[in-house]
Amino acid sequence: MLHRMFEGLTIDENSLASSAFKENSPGENFLGTQHTAENFETANYRAELPDNNSYEQWVEDGSKDAEQRAYERWNQMLKEYIEPPLDESIDEALIDYMAKKKESMEDEWY
Repeated sequence: MLHRMFEGLTIDENSLASSAFKENSPGENFLGTQHTAENFETANYRAELPDNNSYEQWVEDGSKDAEQRAYERWNQMLKEYIEPPLDESIDEALIDYMAKKKESMEDEWY
């Protein structure tokens, strides 16, 4: 989602959807227009955590609320995490830097 936001705002024929306005009459929706069909899959970000299933499917899957789904996703991410390789000399230099920085500052936690 952030990648999409950082692309910035594009103002062009497609983003203005003028073809959809020309295709529709007043009072109609835009779901059936060619513009919607061409842009539907890429126009919006679909988050992973919300459950978009029917009520019956949600109940069958355990009736998990957002907090439960987030907790399970968090644990899955921790289990699958692979620490990126770091050169030992860089690691030592970073640890040394942190130690020196801490020594140069007063402890602000009482």
